[in-house]
Amino acid sequence: GNTADVTSFGRIIKAVKEKYKLEKVVLVADRGMVSEESLLILEEMKLGYIVGVRMRSLPADMQTTLMEGLDPKEMERVNDHLFTCQYHVVNFSSKQIKDWFLDRILLGKRKNPLPTMDIPTIEQHVKNRRFFVFLNPLVEQATKGKRMFFKKIIQNKIAFTSTKEWIIKNGYKKYVRFPDGISPELDEEKLAGEELFDGKWVLVTNVKDVAPVEAGRYYQTLQTIERGFRDLKSLITIQPVFHYTERRIRAHIFVCFL
Repeated sequence: GNTADVTSFGRIIKAVKEKYKLEKVVLVADRGMVSEESLLILEEMKLGYIVGVRMRSLPADMQTTLMEGLDPKEMERVNDHLFTCQYHVVNFSSKQIKDWFLDRILLGKRKNPLPTMDIPTIEQHVKNRRFFVFLNPLVEQATKGKRMFFKKIIQNKIAFTSTKEWIIKNGYKKYVRFPDGISPELDEEKLAGEELFDGKWVLVTNVKDVAPVEAGRYYQTLQTIERGFRDLKSLITIQPVFHYTERRIRAHIFVCFL
Protein backbone atom coordinates (compact mmCIF):
# COMPACT_ATOMS: atom_id res chain seq x y z
CA GLY A 1 0.00 0.00 0.00
CA ASN A 2 2.90 2.41 0.54
CA THR A 3 4.84 1.35 -2.59
CA ALA A 4 4.17 2.85 -6.03
CA ASP A 5 2.95 0.46 -8.74
CA VAL A 6 5.90 1.43 -10.93
CA THR A 7 8.32 0.25 -8.23
CA SER A 8 6.62 -3.02 -7.37
CA PHE A 9 5.68 -4.03 -10.92
CA GLY A 10 8.91 -5.76 -12.00
CA ARG A 11 9.40 -7.48 -8.64
CA ILE A 12 5.90 -8.98 -8.63
CA ILE A 13 6.15 -10.16 -12.24
CA LYS A 14 9.40 -11.98 -11.49
CA ALA A 15 7.79 -13.71 -8.52
CA VAL A 16 4.73 -14.77 -10.54
CA LYS A 17 6.85 -16.10 -13.41
CA GLU A 18 9.01 -18.19 -11.07
CA LYS A 19 6.07 -19.50 -9.04
CA TYR A 20 3.90 -20.60 -11.97
CA LYS A 21 6.69 -21.55 -14.43
CA LEU A 22 5.23 -19.38 -17.16
CA GLU A 23 6.82 -19.34 -20.60
CA LYS A 24 4.98 -17.12 -23.08
CA VAL A 25 3.27 -14.23 -21.32
CA VAL A 26 1.86 -10.94 -22.60
CA LEU A 27 1.22 -8.45 -19.82
CA VAL A 28 -1.44 -5.79 -20.21
CA ALA A 29 -1.17 -2.79 -17.89
CA ASP A 30 -2.36 0.80 -17.66
CA ARG A 31 -0.06 3.79 -17.88
CA GLY A 32 0.35 4.15 -14.12
CA MET A 33 1.92 0.71 -13.74
CA VAL A 34 5.09 0.93 -15.78
CA SER A 35 8.25 2.91 -16.40
CA GLU A 36 11.06 2.51 -18.92
CA GLU A 37 12.94 0.55 -16.27
CA SER A 38 9.97 -1.82 -15.84
CA LEU A 39 9.79 -2.38 -19.60
CA LEU A 40 13.48 -3.27 -19.65
CA ILE A 41 12.91 -5.78 -16.85
CA LEU A 42 10.18 -7.39 -18.96
CA GLU A 43 12.46 -7.38 -22.02
CA GLU A 44 15.21 -9.03 -19.98
CA MET A 45 12.73 -11.71 -18.83
CA LYS A 46 11.61 -12.23 -22.46
CA LEU A 47 8.05 -11.27 -21.63
CA GLY A 48 5.64 -9.48 -23.94
CA TYR A 49 3.70 -6.38 -22.94
CA ILE A 50 0.91 -4.09 -24.08
CA VAL A 51 0.95 -1.02 -21.86
CA GLY A 52 -0.57 2.44 -21.78
CA VAL A 53 1.58 5.47 -22.47
CA ARG A 54 1.56 8.75 -20.53
CA MET A 55 0.93 10.93 -23.55
CA ARG A 56 1.72 14.24 -21.86
CA SER A 57 5.09 12.99 -20.65
CA LEU A 58 6.28 12.34 -24.21
CA PRO A 59 8.55 14.92 -25.87
CA ALA A 60 6.66 17.52 -27.92
CA ASP A 61 7.92 16.31 -31.30
CA MET A 62 6.89 12.75 -30.46
CA GLN A 63 3.41 13.91 -29.44
CA THR A 64 3.12 15.65 -32.80
CA THR A 65 4.33 12.62 -34.76
CA LEU A 66 1.95 10.22 -33.06
CA MET A 67 -1.20 12.27 -32.56
CA GLU A 68 -1.42 15.26 -34.87
CA GLY A 69 -3.72 15.25 -37.89
CA LEU A 70 -5.33 11.86 -37.31
CA ASP A 71 -8.14 11.07 -39.74
CA PRO A 72 -10.54 8.17 -38.97
CA LYS A 73 -10.90 7.53 -42.73
CA GLU A 74 -7.21 6.67 -42.91
CA MET A 75 -7.19 4.52 -39.75
CA GLU A 76 -8.20 0.94 -39.00
CA ARG A 77 -11.64 0.50 -37.43
CA VAL A 78 -11.85 -1.14 -33.99
CA ASN A 79 -15.58 -0.53 -33.62
CA ASP A 80 -18.12 2.10 -34.71
CA HIS A 81 -16.51 4.83 -32.60
CA LEU A 82 -12.87 3.78 -32.22
CA PHE A 83 -10.07 3.87 -34.79
CA THR A 84 -6.39 3.00 -34.64
CA CYS A 85 -3.06 3.21 -36.45
CA GLN A 86 0.46 2.07 -35.62
CA TYR A 87 3.99 3.48 -35.69
CA HIS A 88 7.14 1.35 -35.70
CA VAL A 89 9.90 2.84 -33.56
CA VAL A 90 12.50 1.55 -36.03
CA ASN A 91 11.11 4.02 -38.59
CA PHE A 92 11.94 7.02 -36.40
CA SER A 93 15.29 8.74 -36.83
CA SER A 94 18.30 7.71 -34.73
CA LYS A 95 18.26 11.12 -33.03
CA GLN A 96 14.60 10.76 -32.13
CA ILE A 97 15.17 7.27 -30.71
CA LYS A 98 18.08 8.57 -28.65
CA ASP A 99 16.20 11.64 -27.43
CA TRP A 100 12.93 9.83 -26.74
CA PHE A 101 14.14 6.59 -25.22
CA LEU A 102 17.81 5.91 -24.70
CA ASP A 103 18.69 9.02 -22.69
CA ARG A 104 15.77 8.42 -20.32
CA ILE A 105 16.48 4.67 -20.06
CA LEU A 106 20.17 5.17 -19.37
CA LEU A 107 19.38 7.73 -16.68
CA GLY A 108 17.20 5.14 -14.93
CA LYS A 109 19.79 2.43 -15.57
CA ARG A 110 22.41 4.37 -13.62
CA LYS A 111 20.05 4.37 -10.63
CA ASN A 112 18.94 0.74 -11.02
CA PRO A 113 21.46 -1.07 -13.22
CA LEU A 114 20.49 -4.09 -15.29
CA PRO A 115 23.94 -5.66 -15.69
CA THR A 116 23.02 -8.16 -18.41
CA MET A 117 21.89 -5.46 -20.86
CA ASP A 118 24.41 -3.27 -22.64
CA ILE A 119 23.51 -0.18 -24.67
CA PRO A 120 23.28 -1.97 -28.10
CA THR A 121 20.94 -4.57 -26.55
CA ILE A 122 18.74 -1.86 -25.05
CA GLU A 123 18.69 0.00 -28.37
CA GLN A 124 17.58 -3.14 -30.20
CA HIS A 125 14.77 -3.73 -27.70
CA VAL A 126 13.60 -0.14 -28.18
CA LYS A 127 13.62 -0.48 -31.98
CA ASN A 128 11.41 -3.57 -31.76
CA ARG A 129 8.61 -1.61 -30.11
CA ARG A 130 5.45 -0.35 -31.78
CA PHE A 131 3.07 2.43 -30.81
CA PHE A 132 -0.69 2.04 -31.32
CA VAL A 133 -2.64 5.30 -31.37
CA PHE A 134 -6.41 5.17 -30.80
CA LEU A 135 -8.94 7.89 -31.64
CA ASN A 136 -12.58 8.18 -30.59
CA PRO A 137 -14.12 11.08 -32.61
CA LEU A 138 -17.17 11.27 -30.31
CA VAL A 139 -14.99 11.73 -27.22
CA GLU A 140 -12.83 14.17 -29.16
CA GLN A 141 -15.81 16.41 -29.93
CA ALA A 142 -17.21 16.13 -26.40
CA THR A 143 -13.85 17.08 -24.87
CA LYS A 144 -13.58 20.16 -27.08
CA GLY A 145 -17.00 21.31 -25.85
CA LYS A 146 -15.97 20.75 -22.23
CA ARG A 147 -12.81 22.78 -22.78
CA MET A 148 -14.84 25.85 -23.77
CA PHE A 149 -16.79 25.52 -20.52
CA PHE A 150 -13.54 24.92 -18.64
CA LYS A 151 -12.06 28.07 -20.17
CA LYS A 152 -14.94 30.15 -18.78
CA ILE A 153 -14.44 28.63 -15.31
CA ILE A 154 -10.74 29.63 -15.32
CA GLN A 155 -11.53 33.15 -16.51
CA ASN A 156 -14.06 33.55 -13.68
CA LYS A 157 -11.57 32.22 -11.15
CA ILE A 158 -8.95 34.66 -12.36
CA ALA A 159 -11.44 37.51 -12.01
CA PHE A 160 -12.66 36.60 -8.53
CA THR A 161 -9.75 34.71 -6.89
CA SER A 162 -6.84 36.37 -5.10
CA THR A 163 -3.31 35.96 -6.43
CA LYS A 164 -2.29 34.33 -3.16
CA GLU A 165 -4.69 31.42 -3.76
CA TRP A 166 -3.18 30.80 -7.19
CA ILE A 167 0.33 30.65 -5.77
CA ILE A 168 -0.45 28.39 -2.80
CA LYS A 169 -2.66 25.71 -4.30
CA ASN A 170 -5.04 25.68 -7.23
CA GLY A 171 -5.98 22.84 -9.55
CA TYR A 172 -6.19 25.20 -12.53
CA LYS A 173 -2.76 26.76 -11.97
CA LYS A 174 -1.08 24.97 -14.87
CA TYR A 175 -3.31 26.90 -17.30
CA VAL A 176 -2.42 30.28 -15.80
CA ARG A 177 0.68 32.43 -16.23
CA PHE A 178 1.99 35.52 -14.45
CA PRO A 179 3.53 37.82 -17.11
CA ASP A 180 4.25 40.59 -14.61
CA GLY A 181 5.02 38.19 -11.77
CA ILE A 182 1.90 39.28 -9.87
CA SER A 183 -1.34 39.23 -11.86
CA PRO A 184 -2.58 35.88 -13.25
CA GLU A 185 -3.93 35.54 -16.78
CA LEU A 186 -5.18 32.60 -18.84
CA ASP A 187 -2.45 30.77 -20.78
CA GLU A 188 -4.39 30.43 -24.03
CA GLU A 189 -1.56 28.60 -25.80
CA LYS A 190 -1.25 25.90 -23.14
CA LEU A 191 -4.99 25.36 -22.94
CA ALA A 192 -5.25 25.13 -26.74
CA GLY A 193 -2.38 22.61 -26.72
CA GLU A 194 -4.62 20.18 -24.83
CA GLU A 195 -6.60 19.70 -28.05
CA LEU A 196 -3.87 17.37 -29.32
CA PHE A 197 -4.90 14.76 -26.71
CA ASP A 198 -8.67 14.94 -27.26
CA GLY A 199 -10.26 11.50 -27.67
CA LYS A 200 -6.89 9.75 -27.94
CA TRP A 201 -4.94 7.13 -26.03
CA VAL A 202 -1.67 5.41 -26.89
CA LEU A 203 -0.28 1.92 -26.27
CA VAL A 204 3.23 0.54 -26.71
CA THR A 205 4.11 -3.12 -27.26
CA ASN A 206 7.05 -5.38 -28.02
CA VAL A 207 4.85 -8.25 -29.24
CA LYS A 208 5.40 -8.83 -32.95
CA ASP A 209 2.26 -10.82 -33.73
CA VAL A 210 -0.37 -8.61 -32.12
CA ALA A 211 -2.38 -6.26 -34.36
CA PRO A 212 -3.43 -2.77 -33.24
CA VAL A 213 -7.12 -3.77 -33.11
CA GLU A 214 -6.34 -6.81 -30.93
CA ALA A 215 -4.13 -4.74 -28.62
CA GLY A 216 -6.89 -2.18 -28.16
CA ARG A 217 -9.42 -4.85 -27.23
CA TYR A 218 -7.01 -6.50 -24.79
CA TYR A 219 -6.34 -3.14 -23.15
CA GLN A 220 -10.06 -2.39 -22.81
CA THR A 221 -10.51 -5.58 -20.75
CA LEU A 222 -8.69 -3.76 -17.94
CA GLN A 223 -12.00 -2.03 -17.24
CA THR A 224 -13.52 -5.41 -16.37
CA ILE A 225 -10.61 -6.22 -14.05
CA GLU A 226 -10.85 -2.84 -12.31
CA ARG A 227 -14.59 -3.33 -11.86
CA GLY A 228 -13.90 -6.75 -10.31
CA PHE A 229 -11.41 -5.23 -7.86
CA ARG A 230 -13.92 -2.56 -6.85
CA ASP A 231 -16.57 -5.23 -6.22
CA LEU A 232 -14.11 -7.30 -4.20
CA LYS A 233 -12.98 -4.36 -2.10
CA SER A 234 -16.58 -3.39 -1.35
CA LEU A 235 -17.20 -6.89 0.05
CA ILE A 236 -14.05 -7.09 2.14
CA THR A 237 -14.15 -4.29 4.70
CA ILE A 238 -11.14 -4.68 6.98
CA GLN A 239 -11.22 -2.57 10.10
CA PRO A 240 -7.99 -1.11 11.60
CA VAL A 241 -7.11 -3.81 14.14
CA PHE A 242 -3.42 -3.87 15.04
CA HIS A 243 -1.57 -7.20 14.76
CA TYR A 244 2.19 -7.70 14.94
CA THR A 245 2.70 -11.24 13.66
CA GLU A 246 2.12 -12.52 10.17
CA ARG A 247 0.00 -15.43 11.43
CA ARG A 248 -2.50 -13.10 13.13
CA ILE A 249 -2.59 -10.69 10.17
CA ARG A 250 -3.44 -13.55 7.83
CA ALA A 251 -6.09 -14.83 10.24
CA HIS A 252 -7.69 -11.39 10.54
CA ILE A 253 -7.94 -10.91 6.77
CA PHE A 254 -9.28 -14.47 6.40
CA VAL A 255 -12.02 -13.85 8.97
CA CYS A 256 -12.99 -10.55 7.30
CA PHE A 257 -13.15 -12.30 3.93
CA LEU A 258 -15.50 -14.99 5.34
